[in-house]
Amino acid sequence: MKETNLPCKEKELPFHIQTLEAVDHECALLEENPMKLSHFEFLWIKKGSGSLIVDFQEYSFSENVIYCLSPGQFRQLRADGPLEGYRLSLSGDFYFAAKGQVDYAFVFDKFSRGRNISVLTPEEEQLDDLNDILQLIVKEYDRSGVLHLDILSGFINIFMLYLSRSLALKNPYPKYDSNTEKVIEFLALVKKHFLTKKMVSEYASQMAITPCYLNYIVKKISGFSASYHIQQCIMQEAKRQAVSEKMRLKELAYYLGFDDYAHFSKYFKNRCGMNFTSFRNALYS
Repeated sequence: MKETNLPCKEKELPFHIQTLEAVDHECALLEENPMKLSHFEFLWIKKGSGSLIVDFQEYSFSENVIYCLSPGQFRQLRADGPLEGYRLSLSGDFYFAAKGQVDYAFVFDKFSRGRNISVLTPEEEQLDDLNDILQLIVKEYDRSGVLHLDILSGFINIFMLYLSRSLALKNPYPKYDSNTEKVIEFLALVKKHFLTKKMVSEYASQMAITPCYLNYIVKKISGFSASYHIQQCIMQEAKRQAVSEKMRLKELAYYLGFDDYAHFSKYFKNRCGMNFTSFRNALYS
């Protein structure tokens, strides 16, 4: 199979696939500092050891595991030696075009229980099928011409369907009750409005339920309180902005909706375990 080298202009492309054997230290995958993703990304570590750091949370590699990341996340890969596997990168438009009418919600856990990525473990008998499909994608990626992107989109759809089927056999997709649907709605609202709404009561009012009931069902289903999820979104965005935009503390506090930057400084330290300056310095030390 022909190796596909990673172009430095990758973020301009709607789709990219790379064998991990082809990774070098010149471009986007193995970097000293975290990289902000502009695309959906799927990493399949077939062989090798090291760690994957996503939004400043570290995961040790497991072989034959597929890691699913989203645009906006910060990703850093540290390999102890040679890696075998694949990396797929899809723009939002390309991902949703390939998605079509198929529900790929399985890729992103509804309730991650403290994780900020999805970690998929296909059954062993499914791995050969998934590998065959990815080899076809690599082969088509090296071509050009009429219907090139349409063919790639079709292959991606097939890959996701095979992956979905293997996971469904292992863990049948759950049917959600009304409370779980409310929690999903709450989490979606938090991701959309956390910059302007920081109180559980604001979300409860929008959902026409009481704050106590909202907190009860969120804690029961997700394992964490409603306020925890709000704080996680705020802190995740604070860390991302600290890296990508290099804002001063006062600017960041204002961006995140805090009128008093001294209050935000305490808020950040209490939840991060270090102050804002120490956090930023630790990233580049």
